Amino acid sequence: MAASGEIILERESPNTCAGGIEAATRNSCKIKLDAFPPACPRVLHISPSVATSTTQAPAHLDVAEKCANPPALQRLHLLPDRPTIRSCQVGIKRPRSPSSGHGQDAWATVTSGAPVKSSYWETGLYYDAVHRLHYHPDRKHPERPERVETILAHLASRGVLDKLTVLGQANAVEYSVMAGVHNRHYLRRLRRWENRGAAAVEGSQQDRDQLLTKLQEEAEQFDSVYLNASSVTCARRATGGLLLLVDRVVGTVGPTRSPEGVCPVSTLSETARPHTFNKVSDSTIHKHSTDVSHSSPRLRNGLALIRPPGHHAESHSARGFCLVNSVAVAAKHAREHLGLSKVLICDWDVHHGQGTQEMFWNDPSVLYFSVHRHDHGRFWPGSGSPERVGEGKGEGYTINVAWNQGGMGDAEYRQVWKKILLPVARAFAPELILVSAGFDGAQGDPMGGCEITPRAGFGTMARMLVEGVPSAEGRVVLALEGGYRLSILGECVEACLEALTGASKGGGGAKDLLGEDDLRDGTDVVILEDAAEAIEKTIAVHGKYWSCLEKEGNGLKKN
Repeated sequence: MAASGEIILERESPNTCAGGIEAATRNSCKIKLDAFPPACPRVLHISPSVATSTTQAPAHLDVAEKCANPPALQRLHLLPDRPTIRSCQVGIKRPRSPSSGHGQDAWATVTSGAPVKSSYWETGLYYDAVHRLHYHPDRKHPERPERVETILAHLASRGVLDKLTVLGQANAVEYSVMAGVHNRHYLRRLRRWENRGAAAVEGSQQDRDQLLTKLQEEAEQFDSVYLNASSVTCARRATGGLLLLVDRVVGTVGPTRSPEGVCPVSTLSETARPHTFNKVSDSTIHKHSTDVSHSSPRLRNGLALIRPPGHHAESHSARGFCLVNSVAVAAKHAREHLGLSKVLICDWDVHHGQGTQEMFWNDPSVLYFSVHRHDHGRFWPGSGSPERVGEGKGEGYTINVAWNQGGMGDAEYRQVWKKILLPVARAFAPELILVSAGFDGAQGDPMGGCEITPRAGFGTMARMLVEGVPSAEGRVVLALEGGYRLSILGECVEACLEALTGASKGGGGAKDLLGEDDLRDGTDVVILEDAAEAIEKTIAVHGKYWSCLEKEGNGLKKN
């Protein structure tokens, strides 16, 4: 037991004595608390830049979390000597998490009580009730608010929310940030729609009807798009929420965007709101929500329950239920503002994300990977053939696995992961993985025609990304895209969160989630003939870009 006024760090191993403290042969390091001010932070995160001295003044420590006048310093989190990720925020080091996947922190033992719970290794969930305000006038559109509400109700009923760090009500993404992927002409159009929507909310009933009619006429100019008074605000808030989650996973501390465009639900008129949802009350999610301005900043991974979806939105146009390409904005944000050098975007939505593909067509720092139905160009949107590989410096950094029929299920998708995605991802070595997580390939989905199951399919794919790409060190963030069979949506998301939380808490290893077939090399797994052909074709096209694929096509057994 430590003496009063002292804090003792038990380090994980002789090689990970944090903060560069020179005590390689000692089993613990002591730091006296006398110099700490009364309002010292409850939790200190000390980076490798700390001077090699146990008597270093607290003022020189890198403090990553502050609490207002806590009773006492309760723990000291010493970070391993690993490279740090640059950030747009000066003076704060962003450590990369240990690659062991077990998340065993070296906590200090203090006399004031047991350490408070850390969220450094937790899984985050972003949810914002403002999404309810984006709905089709006839309320029968497949991309409707009930999608997210059904998922949330399922998670609440299964106790999943208790295992998560829930974030909500992020700032709407600024137009200047969206300019990284959308052109100025389209952004001006979005701003005009948003202004019209605001005028519709505040005006008379006659003005409102006229403005909403204009918005609907505008929407009809695009392929499969609808608009109401709050649509653009919802899309901007959804994108802002995804950025918030990415910030927390990569390690940004504190807000990174101004509150421009914040539009709380409470400020919108009752006439703009959809019918009341009985799936789950706002108080339920509020009970689990964390105040994002004071919450512990770092998360291991996370999932954003956002809508409208985004991966079909192009640089110059809305399309396919999508207004703002949230995942593309997040990838650009991670590259330009969080200092990451490489980002992998994995798109498993059954529809090809042609918008995301276009935005990184010439960019070798973002690898876009998509597995989707193509049906020889007859399946919407008709893009995504395996021959489309990128151009210029980005040639080879767009990978499309294109199914030419429906019926693809767990075995087919697992073989794509083993034969193509994971080998290439390990060679590419991304620092962050973003997933356009569409669940319209699930069994019985009216739009997909595929047979992916929640646990052995989506859950396994998520787990393989978390555990199979060492360079990312578990930093995986999923963003909801499609998925229109309400009865299975919640199970799909739960399975993905189980994969994320299992990894964040150390789990019990791959066998907890993966079946025996998943643990083999896959050569004895029988898959549909069309799937084998699609995999072999993608390998043939990309073999000249990725040497790791040269032999991966061998051994596929066709049914």
